[in-house]
Amino acid sequence: MTAAERTGPTGSPPLRVLVAEDHAINEMVLRTILERQGWTVRVVHSGRDVADLARSERFDVILMDVQMPGMDGLAATAAIRKMEREAGGHIPIVGVTAQTMAGREGCLSAGMDAFVSKPIRPAALFAAIDEAIRLAALAAAADPQLDARLAATVVLDQGALLGLVGGDADLLTELAALFLEDGPRRLLEIRAALDAGNAETLLRAAHQLKGSAGSVCGRRTHLVALRMEELAEKADLDEARRIYPRLERELDQLQEALARLAASTS
Repeated sequence: MTAAERTGPTGSPPLRVLVAEDHAINEMVLRTILERQGWTVRVVHSGRDVADLARSERFDVILMDVQMPGMDGLAATAAIRKMEREAGGHIPIVGVTAQTMAGREGCLSAGMDAFVSKPIRPAALFAAIDEAIRLAALAAAADPQLDARLAATVVLDQGALLGLVGGDADLLTELAALFLEDGPRRLLEIRAALDAGNAETLLRAAHQLKGSAGSVCGRRTHLVALRMEELAEKADLDEARRIYPRLERELDQLQEALARLAASTS
């Protein structure tokens, strides 16, 4: 495949790509494939380096090797997503892994937008980059109605939750632990349903997450899960995919707030 045959995902101009890869041969393969498209490629060899560069420079997409020394690709992705929740933005991240289904679940749960399996093949790589950029663009689009409702709502209604457990610190800790285990599982089910285009499974998973978030007084996660459930009922999967990154962010913030509250009352 030559540069004349492909100019970039969805007809985009040349991309600026950050590659996190610590294996010399894999690095050479990726660099060759990408530079043949006329793209600018920057290579680093550790998760810490890619997280630091993502804070200081602009890239159109990151190709993130999952297994790297020190901070691995999953931890680096989580660090980047945490930074984005505080500063805004959403850079497309493609996980690069030798694993298949287990690798896919790990990549998506860490906050990556897509993944590609090793050994790298150009068609699969470009398809994953396309998907990551598409999802990032959807995440950037605004939903004024949902935005307004979230702006008037707290992440965690601590007073209501403490009242629910009657001030019992042990019960609060137990409830928080259950949600911290259940929430990420439901999120993976939602992502898998969106990837498969299965509105029925999406409806069930969104309903369950909505209920569990409501049970721990996670107001914002409840609202976004409710919106996801409504979209699943209408089989509007494109809109559901667009708000998925928001659900992911809200759930992460709720988990952090729950963990802090449980720690402070124990």
